Parts: sequence; structure tokens; C-alpha cells
Amino acid sequence: MSQSNEILEPYLVAANSSYLSYINYMAQEISSSTENLSMVLDTLILVDDVNKDIMHTVRSDLFLSNQHASDISDLINAIIKLDRKGD
Repeated sequence: MSQSNEILEPYLVAANSSYLSYINYMAQEISSSTENLSMVLDTLILVDDVNKDIMHTVRSDLFLSNQHASDISDLINAIIKLDRKGD
């Protein structure tokens, strides 16, 4: 096991809570942006079925992106809390 650690050591990067907080901020910005885009799409009036299907697909992708960004933010918050407990 220590041998594999020696191989990996040059590739490991120490992350402090400031760096993690910045990543968390960016994830929250992505989440907020996708939510805003979804609200803008809700204001559009579509009359034909093809455009409605496209809009549904775009909304679904925005929702999924929003969920992923929120999940990343939650994970980073948990890592930050662990980092602070270690101090």
C-alpha cells in the first residue's frame, strides 16, 4: 500500500477550505443559472408540438444540471466541514 502511495503522491494536491469554498461558489452559480434559464423558458409561449418537445428536453437537461450542481455543492460543503474538524 505504501508503494502505491509513493506513486500517487506527486499527483496529490492539498486543498484548503478557501479553494473548496470557491468551487462550492461556482457550483452554486451553475445551479442558480440553470434555474434562471428554466424560469425564462417558462415565459415562452409555444404553439407547435415539435417546439414543445424541444423545450421539454431543454428543461429536463437544465433540471438535471441544476441537480448535479446542487449535489456537488452539498459534497463540497461536507468536505469543508471535515476539513474544519481536522484543524
